[in-house]
Amino acid sequence: MDGRTIHVGSIYLGGFGLVLGLAMLYTLVFEGIGGCATTRQPEGQVEVSVLYLERSEWRIFARGAKLCCEGSRPMGRVVAEEDDTLLIETTRGRRVRFMWRGVRGEGQAREVLHDQVRMANPPIAIIGSSNTVLTSAIAGQLRLDGEGRPGGGPLLLVPWATSVSLLDLYPGRTFRFCANNHHEAAMVVDCLKAQPGAVGPSRVVMVVDPLDPYSIDLAQCFKQEIGRAFPKATIEESDDTKSVQPRLSGRSGLPSASDQQQAREVWRRVTDGPKGETWVVLPLQNNPARRMLVALNGAAPGRQDPQGHHLTVLCGDAIGETTLSAFIHQLVFPVWSVTTASNPAEGGLDEDVHEQAEVVAALLIGIDQGDGRPTPDSLRETLLRPVDKAPSPFGRSLAFMPGGERQGFSSGGTFSLLPESTGVVFRATGRWNEPRPINAPGLP
Repeated sequence: MDGRTIHVGSIYLGGFGLVLGLAMLYTLVFEGIGGCATTRQPEGQVEVSVLYLERSEWRIFARGAKLCCEGSRPMGRVVAEEDDTLLIETTRGRRVRFMWRGVRGEGQAREVLHDQVRMANPPIAIIGSSNTVLTSAIAGQLRLDGEGRPGGGPLLLVPWATSVSLLDLYPGRTFRFCANNHHEAAMVVDCLKAQPGAVGPSRVVMVVDPLDPYSIDLAQCFKQEIGRAFPKATIEESDDTKSVQPRLSGRSGLPSASDQQQAREVWRRVTDGPKGETWVVLPLQNNPARRMLVALNGAAPGRQDPQGHHLTVLCGDAIGETTLSAFIHQLVFPVWSVTTASNPAEGGLDEDVHEQAEVVAALLIGIDQGDGRPTPDSLRETLLRPVDKAPSPFGRSLAFMPGGERQGFSSGGTFSLLPESTGVVFRATGRWNEPRPINAPGLP
């Protein structure tokens, strides 16, 4: 910056400069480089690291955490809040600091974790992340850092990543709060099988991103569930799945040339193949799935095929009610997707916020158990309680199986949008023939 340069320790500092120099020296000696008194960890404070890519995800997490401190039976109170930190005091007076680490990729996540587990007061748990790739990197690094060390490392609490194989990367210490891909695929297939007059598909075309572990995992789950429910169906993968370009690379929301080519190929198979219904399964993340819906719609030969060929599109939870609502009166084929929300038809708590609130609730309740200092192992014991003894602060049990999946997690249902529909329809799990129309947030 412009102006004079101050040399600490020089006899020419002058009164003001000497005071400033001594203050800087005090900071370095007593607080460390880059430190300040407000960031020092009070003795006994429990640390929790939150690893999400985007600040918007941290804000969703903070909303969920604050819900735990509201209502008639709060689990704590918010003591302090900053841009990337939330300090909560439990009902027993134990302070828990949630700190957002805005990691920008797998490499940075591994570096942050490697440093944190070696701190004098390491985190009791890691919360994250928002996709399978990053969460897998977190789990792998925690396993590496835990090898050969006495005791157990931090628990990994997963609110959003759904890949079935994820829990095997850091076994016994990873707990998933959402449904997995197998559960999601089963919901969609079971719902379609239960519809009046359903005969099932004669052919299934899988559109998979070969470079996305989430896509590969969800595709495998759909294959298993379709094979179970409709063993006579022929399941094949779209030829473009051999491409080396990941579908996530297109961020505009508009179909790429590859998307359009693949959509034309799918429709060619539908019209040139034998009569019957074809299911097109899109085990893709949100943006790629949305682009393929637009591409398939644009490549459709007509609203009603006189030759008796029918196409139905199936997705995971990447296509939600808001996305489907944008396609009302636009699509020439039905679309079915899945949600883990308990009852979106009646509104209420947003599912993303709901899952974050459950993660924080499990932590606050577990940290308050026992008289000694909370540890990852003591927290693990509370998560493994039987269903009849586990708390349900937000209406769903916080009990887990030893492998890390939730016990009795049967909530959720399906969304559907038909060409002639005036809105999105929700069907709750096990009540597949009781459709209830819903409106996306912000829509009439």
